[in-house]
Amino acid sequence: MFPQHRSIESSDKKSPIARLGRWLLINKLGDTPGRIILVIISVIYTVAIIKYGILAAVAPPVLIIAAGIVYCLIAFPKVGIFLYLTMAYLIMWFLKIGVPFPLGTLMDGMLAIFTITLFYFQKSRKDWSMYNTPITVVIWLWFGLNMFEAINPEAASQEAWMYTVRTTGLVMLIYFIFVYFIDSKNYIILIFSLWLSLAAFAAVYALKQEYIGFFPFELAYLHSDPGVELLLFINGVWRKFSIFSDPVAFSYNMVIASLVCIALLTVVNNKLLRILLIGLILLYCLAMLTSGTRGAYVLLPAGILLLTIVKFNKKILIYVILVALGLVVLIVMPTSNQTIYRFQTAFKPNDDPSFKLRKMNQK
Repeated sequence: MFPQHRSIESSDKKSPIARLGRWLLINKLGDTPGRIILVIISVIYTVAIIKYGILAAVAPPVLIIAAGIVYCLIAFPKVGIFLYLTMAYLIMWFLKIGVPFPLGTLMDGMLAIFTITLFYFQKSRKDWSMYNTPITVVIWLWFGLNMFEAINPEAASQEAWMYTVRTTGLVMLIYFIFVYFIDSKNYIILIFSLWLSLAAFAAVYALKQEYIGFFPFELAYLHSDPGVELLLFINGVWRKFSIFSDPVAFSYNMVIASLVCIALLTVVNNKLLRILLIGLILLYCLAMLTSGTRGAYVLLPAGILLLTIVKFNKKILIYVILVALGLVVLIVMPTSNQTIYRFQTAFKPNDDPSFKLRKMNQK
């Protein structure tokens, strides 16, 4: 044992990286050279804060976090996908709060790192089948069309193309990353759990806006432009948008999450899980009502009808009939609640002044 230990010691002395590691991890910069380095770093950090302010103060921890995220995206892409999906769901909320950071550019960078990681993993697990399917052919054609638009002589500007291609073309690359790394049933369950959890957070946040009120930064947004008030203040009630950019995006997210839970109810047998799914459906639907988006109100029963057709059986038919009866009662019952009244007008458009005005404008 001892000769082996001496050989390791001697090899460590010959390795600059090993010596640096021992100096940082074991000595912890506790010797004289280490103290000198710490003093120099402290002086540089202090001067930077004096000269550049808070930006210099937060730069080192931000860089450390960024380095950890980059490493996570490369070494653990499945964890990176969780982070990417979470960022995509919360990005508009962060922007409304006033996060002084180009979050859209950050997500573009994450997508680029994902793409590099995909090619890296392809070296060890050569699976090219996903690039040769009907879906991927359509994606490649769409991607190529977006790239070809760069030389469109009728385009307004190259700069406008750069901003547009990010959301219409480059984001399609995430399909290949998802197909490659989402490769197990358990991981799919985790992704759905993340999605429904984020949707529950958005729903609770909207109910907070409804029953407690808006945060100061949200009030500043609502009163920043008369056009915002015109669209969001209906019959003395503010339409709620939760953590999203607007009530429409929020309501459609609630509809989709509700339909996912309804679909899961048809395959889940665990009693506690079924109770949880029913609770989430009620939460999502209640939050959706606060958005005042009538298009979303119609989408929910339409989605249930489609599910009934796809998975037609006696049990589902009974549930659908019960839901339909509940909707009928909600639509025809008299009410002074503006939220419920707006819900009713989605199914009785000819009685709604707003719908009549739209019909006149369309004529």
